[in-house]
Amino acid sequence: MEEDKERSPLRMSFNPLVIDDLGAKLYSTLPPVIAELIANGYDACASRVNLDFIEGDKKKIIVYDDGLGMSYEEINDKYLRIGRKKRINDEQSKCGRLSIGKKGIGKLAFFGIAGCAEIETVHEGKGVRFEMDWDKIEGSSGDYEPAFAILENPSISKGTKITLTKIFKKSDFDIDSIKKSISNYFVFDETFRVYIRKNPSEEYTEIDNELRYVQKGRLEEFSWSFPEFGIERMGEEFDFVKDIKGKIILFDKPVRSDIRGVTLFSRRKLVNLAEFFPVQGSSYFYQYLSGWLEVDFVDDFVPDVISTNRSSLNWNDEKLTELKRFLKRVISLIHGEWRERKKKKTEETVNRRLGVSVTEWKESNKNNPTITKNIEKLSSVLDDPEKTESDCVEKFADMIYELAPK
Repeated sequence: MEEDKERSPLRMSFNPLVIDDLGAKLYSTLPPVIAELIANGYDACASRVNLDFIEGDKKKIIVYDDGLGMSYEEINDKYLRIGRKKRINDEQSKCGRLSIGKKGIGKLAFFGIAGCAEIETVHEGKGVRFEMDWDKIEGSSGDYEPAFAILENPSISKGTKITLTKIFKKSDFDIDSIKKSISNYFVFDETFRVYIRKNPSEEYTEIDNELRYVQKGRLEEFSWSFPEFGIERMGEEFDFVKDIKGKIILFDKPVRSDIRGVTLFSRRKLVNLAEFFPVQGSSYFYQYLSGWLEVDFVDDFVPDVISTNRSSLNWNDEKLTELKRFLKRVISLIHGEWRERKKKKTEETVNRRLGVSVTEWKESNKNNPTITKNIEKLSSVLDDPEKTESDCVEKFADMIYELAPK
């Protein structure tokens, strides 16, 4: 890349071991790396991020956001400063968004999946392109001066485009898997959308919130929306209840293990992977449970309670005591309501199948103790939602009918 001779060089000062620890070692798989680059777009006030995964002899990944971009000075003073804490200096962006990035190290994430990144950025009509190459960084003495160029005719009109090359992954990109993984990292809305495609010949498809819970052969059976449920059931118990948004879902069949439990987000990005916040003696219930809650206030705590890669909270920190108690209370209440709703639905299914209620069926056979006893045994199973799969209810009803047909 041709350098601009009239400007002082771009410079990044660092210890190469730090780059390795915060890049390749902290981010070693594709989804969290892409999530960090998407987060950069969010912090730059982007409304759209495009992801391109290009196959071929020279694989590429291109991440483009239509945000504010960076000036030459911002690249030097901010982007190339490793470990610069955004929250201290830039808590709120120009568009009013609270920053997702915190420790200033997410920019190194791509070194976990690629050896080189070309970054083109346009701010207020002025374009800059520079390169970050791991081999050159590793071979430097601690001061890395990336090749750069001031662009008269940039390839983008605004925002930032990051092109990753020297991709470590040799197998083909699994776009469907990547889409599902990325959907686990963010809460999207009309102000921030992400699109993905494999190779330029294909159309972009949107990654949305619903994709997180799409599962073949599984349907949403019951759900609880927040803050409504929290306010109704715990409004006087927790001060922050009105600020927690989201949805908890019980499916009709067991869900994938990676989304089993409640996922927590703050400022629209993942802060805690799906977790159970267990209610004693309800392992069956957890197989069907999924959902998410937005707990933005955890980003305000000092010292920080969010892990560096934003995948877990430090639950040993006393500042999270009330949140943990709230989550356990939520799960306990939903477990109880789920049992009642499930029992009612089972009764309705059996009654529809038999034409009368089990009680009436039993009464009509009261002169036959053997039949009555067997109906009671089957009824006891149907009365416990944690003993009966949804698709087995009609089979039980048929068994009752066979014991004492009309």
